[in-house]
Amino acid sequence: MTNKRVTLKDIAADAGVSITLVSKYLNGRRGGEMSRETRKRVDDAISRLGYRPSKLARALRNGRTKILGMVLANLDNPHFGTLAQSANLATEELGYELLLGMTDYRMHKRGTDVARMATLMDHHVEGLYLTSHIVETDFIRNLYYRHFPVVLSEDFEGRFSCTLFDVQQACFDALAYLRSQGAKHIALFDTIHSPMMALPGISSRVEWIRKVTSRAENIDELCQEMVSCGCDSLLLGGGMISEAFLNHIHDHFPAYHPLVVGCTDAAPRIPACRELVGIIKRDYQQKVRLSLKELVRQVEEPTVSQPRKIFLAPIFTPLTPQLKEQSNEQKF
Repeated sequence: MTNKRVTLKDIAADAGVSITLVSKYLNGRRGGEMSRETRKRVDDAISRLGYRPSKLARALRNGRTKILGMVLANLDNPHFGTLAQSANLATEELGYELLLGMTDYRMHKRGTDVARMATLMDHHVEGLYLTSHIVETDFIRNLYYRHFPVVLSEDFEGRFSCTLFDVQQACFDALAYLRSQGAKHIALFDTIHSPMMALPGISSRVEWIRKVTSRAENIDELCQEMVSCGCDSLLLGGGMISEAFLNHIHDHFPAYHPLVVGCTDAAPRIPACRELVGIIKRDYQQKVRLSLKELVRQVEEPTVSQPRKIFLAPIFTPLTPQLKEQSNEQKF
């Protein structure tokens, strides 16, 4: 048995007809008419040989691949696995296929994001969806000047369309709820690009944990600093940050009981913490769907237009005792 790809020549030889006739028949072009007996011989040959048309050849003919590219940081984090699954379903619903490019943002892997994008471009993707920040490179500038369809999952420099979580109202709701529960010194902690850190007009009761993290070298030092500063409540970032903090507090600071609000799309996976009083849920599946819908719009309407910012509003939800019990079923 051979793994050689079946060609039109193979079908023509097996059916006893010309290659040109087979080509016209498969492509539904005029001149491909044939008798019922001949058509049956060709159909039998296609079935017997297991012929599958080449999508690459078809793309070369009509200039369309119907393939989108997506760059993810990794699949070690379950969050990115969920994003990949959501993206695959969304592209299928939109009538496209998806190619994934995996990168790694550890220091010794710097630059792999551009390498993955270049690889996807080599496979003739018609648009790129990038799930992390991108740096200024000749490659990125080239995409911009070519008006190549690109959508980011976070704001960059206003050159590409992006999808953003507008967490401001949800964070204010969370802060008000913490205050109603007796909180006096609220610590905010998230990644450096988080929109949480841009919230205007927050009460002086909020202690900016950035001042603490500039001194702390690890999570243990950070927790010690929060205890010594008298932080009685925490507004945390995404699921991984919530996981790290809550597990560490649970294991190493059993006497420290701050009120906690987590900003995550995976409430049931948050580790055991009886102090968890609320969730700001960000719907990443909806974010992926809207991002890819915008990307397809750019692909199918290739007119030069201003980048679009698509906003989604997360919702703050206080946790009832029953919901807290469900959220704390297991500890990461």
